[in-house]
Order: sequence, then structure tokens, then C-alpha cells
Amino acid sequence: MANVGTGLAGRTLIGAGIGVSPTYKEIGSDSGLTNYGVVVSKGASPFIATAAGLNGQLLIAANDANPAFATLTSSDGSISFSPGPNSLSIQVAAGNDAVLNLRGNDTLLVPPTLGIIDLLGTGSITTSGAASTETISLTGLTNHAVLVGAGTATITNVGPTTTVGQVLQSAGNAADPAFSTATYPLTTTVSQILYSSATNVVSGLATANRGVLTTGATGVPVITQLATDGQLIIGSTAGAPAAALLTAGSGVSIVNASNSITISASGGGLTWTVITIDQSAVVANGYICNKAGLLILTLPASAAIGDIIHVTGINTAAGWKIAQNASQRIHLGSSSTTAGVGGSLASTNIRDTVKLVCVVSGANTEYNVISSMGNITVV
Repeated sequence: MANVGTGLAGRTLIGAGIGVSPTYKEIGSDSGLTNYGVVVSKGASPFIATAAGLNGQLLIAANDANPAFATLTSSDGSISFSPGPNSLSIQVAAGNDAVLNLRGNDTLLVPPTLGIIDLLGTGSITTSGAASTETISLTGLTNHAVLVGAGTATITNVGPTTTVGQVLQSAGNAADPAFSTATYPLTTTVSQILYSSATNVVSGLATANRGVLTTGATGVPVITQLATDGQLIIGSTAGAPAAALLTAGSGVSIVNASNSITISASGGGLTWTVITIDQSAVVANGYICNKAGLLILTLPASAAIGDIIHVTGINTAAGWKIAQNASQRIHLGSSSTTAGVGGSLASTNIRDTVKLVCVVSGANTEYNVISSMGNITVV
């Protein structure tokens, strides 16, 4: 062990390396220390002094070089530094705050203040959370109720209703919609008409083909079917209207067809014609016979009950004769013509006259003489 002796005042024992005894030296005169600098070691030189740093500077090391005081910088300007005596404040530079993208119908960019974004509920929306979880909820909900607006930011409930079949109806633009008092069917069938079958009960009315809507004695609606050509809905003071055919009265004939009814007068309103040649008669006509010889007028092939034919003569010396078709017959009082072809009525004088009315229609048409003038011959 070597004896290094005693150092002078103000000196410090400094090592000189391996195998070399340390010696006392004055630090201030040998290492270049300055006010507010930092002493560092380097190699064989015991101390190296750095220059004093500025406010907020940090001592930053370098490979194979002495550390030195330096100011922190931001490579892209997004961080700002506020140095002070023995202090350094680091913060996000203005305009470089974090951005939250909220996506709905539009993208809304929300710049936070000091990196904080508050999620706040309003109206019927509330927020609650713990740790890193935030929950957004609707308030005032009722199971199975319908939600309607109660302002610009709140909602309210309508219903629910315990009655099946009620429908939600508008109450105008100044009130909430409400469920109806009346009930409606959940399903309907094709062609059904909906009607009030009871107070506040809407039901479906059964349909029918080719029918007319009528009501019974108590006002209950029904579809009355018209199933036969010519049928009409005919009312009754004793019951519900019904589908029925018109009945032909005396002197009237009715012919029914698809979507048509033909009504004809069969006992009056004759059309009179002067004839000079033989021909077949037509019902509802009157004939004035004016042929030089005998004029033969044959009965029509068919006629309806009540059909009328008139026959008279002028200026014909031979007169007139009413001939028959097969199975036809004419009755004059208690006398009658021979049935079928060959039977006839004939005049005796020029101006003899008869009026015939059909009393049996169909295949065996028969006529009665209901008035006559002159001497009529029955064959």
C-alpha cells in the first residue's frame, strides 16, 4: 500500500488509474467547473463539467460523447413544451386534439377539450357507466307499448291495450294517437264487406255471387243472391226483401232474359192495319180485311194468355175467314171450331167483326170470342 500523504485544503483525492496512486487535486482549477453545470466522469479525466442549461432543458446522453443540456422538440409540431425554472410542461399542441368519429346518417367530428369527451343524455335518453364502459339507455319504456314523440327530445307510451282487435288511430296533430274502442277482425276473406255487427264490434259480412246488399227487419245486412234471369229485389212489410220474378197480370206479358225484362201489353193498344192478301195474324193487332175474294187470316203459331186479335171487313163481297194451326181451337159461346187445321171462323156479311182473346197458351192454344157482330160461321 502506498502512502499518498495529506492533501491541502480545498483538494480532493482523485484516482489516476490502475497501478497508479491517487493524488489530491483542486477540482475547480483542474476540471473547468462552471456555475449551474453538471459534473460527469470520462475516461482517465476524473471530471468533465458541462455548460449550464436553460430553463426546462434536460441532460441528454450521446454515444461516445459528453452528455449535454438540450431542449425537447416535436418532429411534427403536434406536441408543445412550456419550460420554466426546474420545470417542463408537455401538452398536445393547439389544433391537434384527438378526434372522435360519431357515425349515424352523417359523420360528425367532435374535437375534445383537454382530451375529454362527455357523453350526456337528454330527454328520454340517459347515460351511465363505470370504468371504461358507458351505457346509453331509453327511459320510460313499457312492455308492448307503442312509442310516440312527446317533444323534440322525449318520447311517451301509448297503450298497451288488453283488448284484441283494437287499432291505433290518429287524434289529430295536437294530441297523441290512441287505440280505438271498436275492435276489428284480425283476418278477412276475399270480397268480404266489413260492417258493425254489434256496438263497437266490426265483423266481416259473408259474400254471395250475383247478389244485392239488403237488410232484414232489424237492419242486419245480408247479400241476397239473384240466381234467376229477370229476378228483382222485392220488398215486404212483413219481412226481409227477397229475390222474385214479376208476375204478369191480365193483358200483360212478361219475358225474362239475362239482365233484361220485357213487359208487353196483351189486351189493348191494338195496331190496326188494312190488309188485302192472305197472311198470319200477330197478337195485339187489328185487321181490316179488304180483298176482292175471300181473305184468309191464320192464327199465330203461339200466344200468351190475354193476347188479343181483332178482325173486321170492308168492301169484300167474299168476306174473311180465320184459319187455325195444329192443336188450336176457337170458342164462340157454346160452339167451338174443329180442333187443328180445318177448323175456322168465317164472316157472312162484308162488315162482320170478332174480337179474340187467348185463354190457353202453349202447344194447345185456344181463343175465346169475347165480342162479335154479324152472323159468324163456326166450322
